Amino acid sequence: MSLEAAAGKNPVNHVGKIYNVVARHIAQSLVTASPEILKAECLLVSKIGARVTEPAIVQIRLATADDIPVARFKAHAAQISSTCLERIPDLLEDFVAGAIQLF
Repeated sequence: MSLEAAAGKNPVNHVGKIYNVVARHIAQSLVTASPEILKAECLLVSKIGARVTEPAIVQIRLATADDIPVARFKAHAAQISSTCLERIPDLLEDFVAGAIQLF
């Protein structure tokens, strides 16, 4: 989820564009990795002056099957989000190459 328009922005340093793609990837990865997760939402919030790989807030909301406690997936969600954030430098290269579709 991003509250900023992604189209037409500089893909190397525009957090709205970058976080839009990363948040979607985190959510999709969670749903794909665990059949018990029915739905995932990810919110990334930047902080002025901070590195793009270090958001001020990473909030993940999950809906699970059979009322499985969401807390059970906390470590897994943290690991997936951390991995996705670490891969942002590679993502920037994909942006520049035109290899990423926004919508």
